[in-house]
Amino acid sequence: MVMKINFVLLLFIVTVYSCKSKIDSTPRITGQEYYNSKIGSWIIYHVDSIVFNDFHAPNQGIDSFFYQVKEIITEKFLDNSGVETNRIERFKRLNDTLPWQITNVWTSNMSASSLEKVEENLRYVKMSFPLAVNKYWSGNRFNSLVPWDYSYINIKTPVTLNGYTFENTVTVLQKDSSDNNFIEERYAKEIYALNIGMVYKQLDTLEIQSSIKKGLYYRQTAIDWSK
Repeated sequence: MVMKINFVLLLFIVTVYSCKSKIDSTPRITGQEYYNSKIGSWIIYHVDSIVFNDFHAPNQGIDSFFYQVKEIITEKFLDNSGVETNRIERFKRLNDTLPWQITNVWTSNMSASSLEKVEENLRYVKMSFPLAVNKYWSGNRFNSLVPWDYSYINIKTPVTLNGYTFENTVTVLQKDSSDNNFIEERYAKEIYALNIGMVYKQLDTLEIQSSIKKGLYYRQTAIDWSK
């Protein structure tokens, strides 16, 4: 009887240890995996933007723009603070039959606690690590823009964009004032896919007077990327 109990106890211990080993061997996702910072990695985006130029009557003063943007990480270097930095060369073309034309250079830094990106000489805190639903951080704390509190609203969620399904994405909500403000609309978010980077960006920034709008609708959707 004692031998039988000991055998059962030993079997239980082995089973628990085996399960623990399987759990511990699963790679832990911190959030850094949602940004590809390898030299040579690239993403091509399709961009749609609608600009409401002035407070004119409906359907007047409205311009639509369609083009493609390509971002390539071309090198790594140390910035003035000695921090490893990614150089991002950005290109633009009106359609896929035309050659790419370089437009500007951005940079990005990734640490154990955050992903920062410098766009048009403004530094943003794009992501905060580790990931957590409803986690808040100041996206504009390194620039002079109006403070926006970013947060995660979806983590490890599948998303379909432009016919592509990304099985594992993170959504960063940057601003949402559309539900409680009748004179202006501010909505911004970015979606990051595992091992790829940002695959979608939405920015709506409008002033509203009696349903007449002035401002911008902007959509940037990934259509191809380095494998």
